[in-house]
Amino acid sequence: MNIRLIKDLHEGIFLPVNDRYIEQIVGMNTLDNDYPNLKIYIYDPDTNVKFEVMPEVSKQDISKIDYALNDRDYIIFASSHDVAGEVYVDFYAFDIESRLGKCIYTASTKTDDDMDKVKFACFGLTKDYCLIQEKRSLEDKTEYTPWLIDLRESKRKRIETALLKDEGITDMYPISKGKCAIKIGSKNIGIMHNNQFVSDMNLGLDVFYINLITEADPGIDMPTMKVTESFIAADKINHATDTQDIIIYDVKNKVTKVRQCSLSDGYADISNLILCDGVPYFYKEDNEETIIINMDTMKEESRFKKSQKIGYFNSDTLVVKAKNKALFSKSNNSIQVFKFPQKQLIYKHRGRLRSCIMRGEDLLIFI
Repeated sequence: MNIRLIKDLHEGIFLPVNDRYIEQIVGMNTLDNDYPNLKIYIYDPDTNVKFEVMPEVSKQDISKIDYALNDRDYIIFASSHDVAGEVYVDFYAFDIESRLGKCIYTASTKTDDDMDKVKFACFGLTKDYCLIQEKRSLEDKTEYTPWLIDLRESKRKRIETALLKDEGITDMYPISKGKCAIKIGSKNIGIMHNNQFVSDMNLGLDVFYINLITEADPGIDMPTMKVTESFIAADKINHATDTQDIIIYDVKNKVTKVRQCSLSDGYADISNLILCDGVPYFYKEDNEETIIINMDTMKEESRFKKSQKIGYFNSDTLVVKAKNKALFSKSNNSIQVFKFPQKQLIYKHRGRLRSCIMRGEDLLIFI
């Protein structure tokens, strides 16, 4: 693993596109058609070159956008425009190498009242296809309308698969080349082949999982999913027994572990979960300190003091943002990188941590 510092970029959300490019999403603190405005940039850390994506087209935070592949040559964004009081939502696909983009889908939300009832989600499935989902909240039910979009030919097909229409896709993340983890409604979580998923939808076939990780029984809530390259995690809430089951699937070893917690001890946020060498760990923070717990033994593994906060945690790498006090000057910020679980300090830099992501074998630290 190589550690690289990235300086002088605006605050924002940083997402890896492929082994070369980073997508940066910056909020503008303004609204258009009641949607928050955005600017989107493509950044190449190797050349330190950054350019804005289609500045002539406004961009808004209208839709959830996930990708099932971690090596792609495009990004997708949403825009809105008003014609005679009717709001239209446009989805654009932008090719990074050619720097050309085109509108691939347009939906009308009709009125301001309808804007509150319709939610959009877009899922990049393969290099050639994405899925755009409209979720409409009606008086007595919720309707999902999925559209399969051919990015190259700009064609679309309405999908009639029962599970996708009834439950809708909640989350989708890449786990390895050509495979993704998908959560459909609050029913189930599994692994799919991206190309097979597209082919099955084109043929009108049912959803097929390579591996069904977990599914929820009636009366059980399954609110969240977390996915990394090493594990898939979900939690199930049973209000009748006041318990929370945390399901952890080890992608490499194909092993599933279940850990049960009592809700009387508080909700365990699975975004604070990590898997290291097959062992699940959970960290919790309060105003005083951060504690990392080994979930196999349910014993404390590491402890960080109040001045140290976890900024990034992935597999065997732990990035901590620290505030160091000085006797005769203002306190200063520093970034510390540890190997876990040894808690061995392998890197330290003075500065404030903005964000941190993996790009291939590189750990990119934005300051």
